[in-house]
Amino acid sequence: MITEKLGDETVALIRPRKEGIRVHGPEHWTGGILYENLGLKASAFVKEIKDDISVEISMEKVADIGADHYFLLSDELFAKEAEVLASSPIWQSLDAVKNNHAYDVDSTLWIAYYGPIAINIIVDQAAEALLGSN
Repeated sequence: MITEKLGDETVALIRPRKEGIRVHGPEHWTGGILYENLGLKASAFVKEIKDDISVEISMEKVADIGADHYFLLSDELFAKEAEVLASSPIWQSLDAVKNNHAYDVDSTLWIAYYGPIAINIIVDQAAEALLGSN
């Protein structure tokens, strides 16, 4: 149902940190849930992340991610960095943001917890965000 609604639209999982913006690839365990289990399409930039589970990019490179939908990981540890990204002209200029296709998710739940309960919560939250958008 999600893949039918999205069609060829792409998804990216990102996490603002002090070091830069972390973009999680398909090899990241949560990336696996999104791209393999749910069958969501990764943007071309995300697909290129092959030798590691994520890459760090600068704020200036955020537009290069090129996704139609963003899951923005945030928690208390990097709340300031998430606010800086969310208020930046670069982030605000993205079509996904303009179309309300950027979803705030809890990084503690989405990347720190493993197991069936966490996976089910991630799937439920992703489905709610993507199916409830537009």
